[in-house]
Amino acid sequence: MKHFILMILAVVSMFVMPNKANASDGSSLKEGVYKGALTYVYMNGDKDPYSPIEAELTVNANGTINLYVDAFKIGKMPGTITIDAKKITVTDGSFKQDIDKAILFKMPLISKKEFKANVDGSQTGNDLKFTVSSIDATYLGVSFKAVVTFEGTWNREAE
Repeated sequence: MKHFILMILAVVSMFVMPNKANASDGSSLKEGVYKGALTYVYMNGDKDPYSPIEAELTVNANGTINLYVDAFKIGKMPGTITIDAKKITVTDGSFKQDIDKAILFKMPLISKKEFKANVDGSQTGNDLKFTVSSIDATYLGVSFKAVVTFEGTWNREAE
């Protein structure tokens, strides 16, 4: 009888316990470093695609994700851009959210400037694709528009 009750409890607990593969909590996302390219680059005009480049996806304890692309320079840009989008809500592998301080712009001898951006993308299987678009960005009194689309494939665990 004791064995029978334990089996019933085990079966019931499988249905009652939360499912760790729930896509809405970020746990089904493939965390790590994705190697790919900036397939679309717009910085006050269309620019050539940029590669190779890596993006890191990390899953937070609360199910949100962070996307990070280390500082990069496009063409004759006087500075570098870093993408550091944090606490992005994911639903079924997709996300679209405005994020404060998602874009960091750094020029020599000038302190970094952070910009709000819309981050829109998805992660399925080994593939990660997202677009980061600046929102109402101005630098030294001049407004500008910056948009980059990253497309990449899972490469390795984050270090």
